[in-house]
Amino acid sequence: MNLAVGLEWFDRMRTIPAQRWGLIAVAVVAAAGAATITGVVAGQMNWAVLMLVIGTAIASTVRPDFHTALLAETIVVWYWAAGTDDRLTPWAIPMALCLFVFHSAIALMSAAPMRAIIARTVVRRWSIRSGYVVIATIVAWLLVVVMNGRQAPGSAATTIVAFVTLTVLVLAARLRSAPSSG
Repeated sequence: MNLAVGLEWFDRMRTIPAQRWGLIAVAVVAAAGAATITGVVAGQMNWAVLMLVIGTAIASTVRPDFHTALLAETIVVWYWAAGTDDRLTPWAIPMALCLFVFHSAIALMSAAPMRAIIARTVVRRWSIRSGYVVIATIVAWLLVVVMNGRQAPGSAATTIVAFVTLTVLVLAARLRSAPSSG
């Protein structure tokens, strides 16, 4: 690589707004956090998996509209399933939320060109919707823990009712946070 090519690359990197760099940092840290939490729960950190997750997370931020983010999430979920014996551990919540933050950051980045600045109203709407997902995730985990403690048998009807209820709540939240037309 000659000096002119290196300078051109550096100039292109300087034109990326701070907001985008922030989203990149959030995505990479969230993916690394999910893999690290998994290593802690597993009782042994697999550094190769952590480096692979960080590498795919960085690649995901370069091309957020590509499927690399799915690969990063799949690696973390595989690592969790292979290394974790206690599926009801409270560590499942921060790990899942790290994956959610990673997924949301990549999805938000894929909605705009690299050098675009995303409007505050869009960021605010995404944050509100994300808050609903966080609350629903915690409530679902608590319900699983309670049902497991009671040794309650599973019920397909209850699961369907819960899924429909959550779907309606998400749609209601989306309609409430949609920008007014006019």
